[in-house]
Amino acid sequence: MEVARTESVRLLLPRDVWYSFFNSPYPAHKACTAIDAYFENEALCPVEEGVVKEIKWFDAPRVRCDASPREPLILIDLGSDLVLKVLHVEPRVRIGERVYAGDPLGRIVVSGYLHPWSHPHAHFEIRKASDPYRARGALKLDLTPTLSRTPRPARLSTSYVVVEVGQHYAWLRPRSGTGFAGLALCGGWVDGGMPHYGYGALIGATGRPEGLVKVISSPASNVWLVEPLFRPRVAGVRVRGLASYLNQSLLKVIEPPSTLSGGDEVAIELVTSPGGKRA
Repeated sequence: MEVARTESVRLLLPRDVWYSFFNSPYPAHKACTAIDAYFENEALCPVEEGVVKEIKWFDAPRVRCDASPREPLILIDLGSDLVLKVLHVEPRVRIGERVYAGDPLGRIVVSGYLHPWSHPHAHFEIRKASDPYRARGALKLDLTPTLSRTPRPARLSTSYVVVEVGQHYAWLRPRSGTGFAGLALCGGWVDGGMPHYGYGALIGATGRPEGLVKVISSPASNVWLVEPLFRPRVAGVRVRGLASYLNQSLLKVIEPPSTLSGGDEVAIELVTSPGGKRA
């Protein structure tokens, strides 16, 4: 499926892969110039055709103890002075090799840039060939392909069932209703981690959102970057945040209560004022 485009390049993912444009604190995401794709093990080529131009490794921080101390970078020449920049993928391709959409690029690694609650993924940007490396400066993505296949959010239940509990996160399934993302607010699907990343996006919201969030900008039609005005509680306990991804109906709780167990039914509350008003 096509999920985004920029200039002459279409970004393509398998239909069962979840992804995110804005669930990250890093500048390329907030600028709407990057996409993270959550492949199960191996990253697949997201463009129709290209030639591997460069592979390099550089030192990375280690935010978590299981992370690799070295970060791989793959550049794929797309022609027309454009390259695909790939991060967090240990390459199994070679320089000079031609790759096509769906071809394996390599194994996804636990990057040193990931937070303890982050799931490994491949990071993609489309950049000018003359400026391939920086954290900023990639081409802005047109999200029309994702918006065209995004259903209008139904009102999701505030009751969730715990599916999985990890050390720093838990996955929850809505008790009733399914969706294009794990959380819907103000008439749009949430793509982001709020409030722990300080911002997120509402995808598909037709009007300016109000109440639970404050609008930062609108990088595209029916896409709003927002600052959260709420603090989430799960089973009555304040948590660090909620993470919601596109093409993923589960909701991730960041640093969940230690009392959660698989199969538990819990309520989610969004506390929107110092006095404890709930939504």
